[in-house]
Amino acid sequence: MSFPQVAVAVFLLAALGCAHTTGGQTAQSVLHEIESQGAARTLQARYADPPAWASVLRNVGSGAPEWFQVAEALRSVSDAGASEELDCAVGEALGANPGLVLGHATGPFFLSEVCSAPDVDDERFGSLQLALAELNRRIAAVQNVAEPGLTLVRDDCLSSLVQSEHGLRRFFGAVR
Repeated sequence: MSFPQVAVAVFLLAALGCAHTTGGQTAQSVLHEIESQGAARTLQARYADPPAWASVLRNVGSGAPEWFQVAEALRSVSDAGASEELDCAVGEALGANPGLVLGHATGPFFLSEVCSAPDVDDERFGSLQLALAELNRRIAAVQNVAEPGLTLVRDDCLSSLVQSEHGLRRFFGAVR
């Protein structure tokens, strides 16, 4: 194999690996589906397919801007459980990309929903130790937001995050 052939093979294998780790969907493919079929129909299809929905939530939680676009589009038509899960995923994104989340805190995601403790129903945060570690990760990331236009939003979010620790401790029976 020549160098260009090897490079193409490596690229294709990497692309296939990425597709596998994201449940076969990219932010661009989901956004295209939203554009062509509508956000409500796209949300229904993903929500009805637990692995696809889990992939969307995991990717939104990564803080990637393109997945945040997906979350905004889906949140605008979601209700009940889907809304709560999207809010939790965006809350998780605080730890990876707090400036993006805080910069869009006027809807469809609001500080009161995303600046909180992690979802204790998520097995990744199913103990006090794990939940506190995630909460502290979010707090540290938000504290590092230095954009002047986000100062008030950052401070409000930090206040909510710090206050949510008591609820976590109470939930796990460790109120101090």
